[in-house]
Amino acid sequence: MRSRIRRALLLPLAGTVVRIDSWWLLILPPAAWALATLGIPLFAPALTPAEGWWAALLTLLCGMGSLLAHIAAHILAARRCDAPLPPELPLLPFGEPAQLWPQPRDPWRATLTALAAPLCHLLLALLAYIVWNQQLHPIISTVATLLLLGNGALALASLAPGYPLDGARITLAVAWELGFPARGALLARRIGWLSALALAIWGGGVIATQGRVSLPTGMVTLGIALMLALTLWRIPAPRPMIIRSPAGSTMAWIISGIVIPLQLLGPLSLLPMVDGIYAPGSAVAVEPVITIPPGRPQRHQGGFLLTTVISQTPITLGQWAHARSNPAYEIVAPERVVPRDVEPQELVRQSFQMLEESEAQAIVAALRLAGYRAELVSTAVAVQAVLEESPNAVVLQAGDLIVRVGDTPTPSIAALSDALAQQQAGERIVLTLERGGTMQQVNVTLLPPAEGGTTPRIGVSVQNYGLDLDLPFAVQITPQKIVGGPSAGLMFALTIYNMLSPDDLTGGQRVAGTGTIDIDGRVGPIGGVTQKIAAAETAGARYFVVPSANYAEAARAARTITLIPVETMQEAVEKLRSLTGD
Repeated sequence: MRSRIRRALLLPLAGTVVRIDSWWLLILPPAAWALATLGIPLFAPALTPAEGWWAALLTLLCGMGSLLAHIAAHILAARRCDAPLPPELPLLPFGEPAQLWPQPRDPWRATLTALAAPLCHLLLALLAYIVWNQQLHPIISTVATLLLLGNGALALASLAPGYPLDGARITLAVAWELGFPARGALLARRIGWLSALALAIWGGGVIATQGRVSLPTGMVTLGIALMLALTLWRIPAPRPMIIRSPAGSTMAWIISGIVIPLQLLGPLSLLPMVDGIYAPGSAVAVEPVITIPPGRPQRHQGGFLLTTVISQTPITLGQWAHARSNPAYEIVAPERVVPRDVEPQELVRQSFQMLEESEAQAIVAALRLAGYRAELVSTAVAVQAVLEESPNAVVLQAGDLIVRVGDTPTPSIAALSDALAQQQAGERIVLTLERGGTMQQVNVTLLPPAEGGTTPRIGVSVQNYGLDLDLPFAVQITPQKIVGGPSAGLMFALTIYNMLSPDDLTGGQRVAGTGTIDIDGRVGPIGGVTQKIAAAETAGARYFVVPSANYAEAARAARTITLIPVETMQEAVEKLRSLTGD
């Protein structure tokens, strides 16, 4: 039976045999669980749990394919260079150990075969980006995002100049050319052990910062260090043939001073930092994501662009260094990206809900301004988070739907506020909730009004839930390349209005912008305006519509773009018509 299992794990590949290492039996199940329950919700909050599992399994399958492509790239390059092949190679989480490859006769051909795999990962990352950019399906886009990140990281990490990574073969090739191959192999092995030790120390330092993201980040770093150490322990370095040449050419010495430092830069750029970052995102064309019944959309030459911000924690050392030299980037405390009292997955889910609400409000505001009757009605009030100091924290939780206060229905935040305004601070009242599909009643104590307010509170942050649209015709927004937040509302609304209008608000230009919007067309402030202007200027936009409250910050960031400060959608329409001549 054991021999049958072993044969089942052997895969012939281009003249050698790839053995699926037994490590995968330990790695794949927890990796699938972590991806489906923790990772996928961060990248694709719109996916259902079942879709998340499909995305996780497809990601792992494609990831294994990437590693097989890694080995195949080495084999094909070795055949092209007439280099010897090993009879069998184990497939490990990062590929195959570099020290298992036989020593070639030409050290510089060894360098070419070593570089084939990092190049392969770069090509796979490019392919993943192309697929993501097409936005074919939410599951496919999610898998493409993860493959883009994974292959990009492997391309850089595999350049490390120590065993068991591909860069060690470059180290050995340089050492051979300089005349000391035996010491080169020892150097590559020592660099591998030092890398594992450095990663362990770095991971321990990350954990010691005791920040919100430090424990998982540090544990992942320690896991990589352990994986490298176990590989070095299981597979010793080869003993290359000692040649008599005491020293290599002058060019070899020059190359050795350039190649190995460059090899270090890639892996070092991946070291995790517990800081957060705000970075320019993309400028996305809005019209392709909006669907209006045939015959109604007007064709225009110009177009609106919505702008995004990348908010991330933890970040890498490379991102940190780049942000330090670019004014459009901002390094922030990790708590500004993910607050201490909110789980990252919950934060992303809340952000996605705000995006959905923003879409509905944009549709209503645009249709009303275009002269149509449109209404937006919510069905309940969703609890986003419960304040730690709230006495109701033991009976309320994020995700609860508040249906009634006493006998008074609460289909919206306004209705909830009106119901609470009839009560007194300190009074105990009955809330009817929907939790997990089940109706239940809980007793809560009312807190005093917030400073400057008059309405008692229950100590939660809330948002409208179950928004129902009453429209004269169907309008649908299918956002692409954005996963949350309300700041695209203004650009959604302007695009819908423009699609229904015979006049082109853009005047044939590319008009970017940002801003929240409500059903009455009022424009609200947003965050990250500096990064959004940078994204708009990179995309070649001529104008940028910005909330008046953000104008001062926007004016400091704008270089080539013309700002249009607005407080309402009506004002945005009037100013655009004045500027573009329509």
